[in-house]
Amino acid sequence: MATSRVRRLGLVLSVTTSSGCLVGATPRLEDASAPHDSYQQTRAVTCDPPVELLRSESEARRPYREVASLSASCYPGAPKLCENRLLARACELQASAVILRPSAPGGTPVGASKQSQISVDARAVRWTE
Repeated sequence: MATSRVRRLGLVLSVTTSSGCLVGATPRLEDASAPHDSYQQTRAVTCDPPVELLRSESEARRPYREVASLSASCYPGAPKLCENRLLARACELQASAVILRPSAPGGTPVGASKQSQISVDARAVRWTE
């Protein structure tokens, strides 16, 4: 009698597991960790005094001293996100401006994700006059 119960229990477990109806292991979207707050990532930085964003070195019409070399990664459709990250970091460093460096095209390495990201390089500078 005990062996028939064990067999029935084994049959029920194998049917339940193979049909994907095991309730305890079903992942739910509500159980996933929350995504990063996209508002916090995309909001503009408020810095006092404000940090200027210069697209090229020729736009810097005043003498300056480099404070730091910066880099940020984002998806190709969201360059503003990269710029906001660079401005936020420059603000922390009390820089006067961020000068973007020209981007160099690069290939995707073998085995890398198909979802490409871009990297934006810049210099955080402080005006000297």
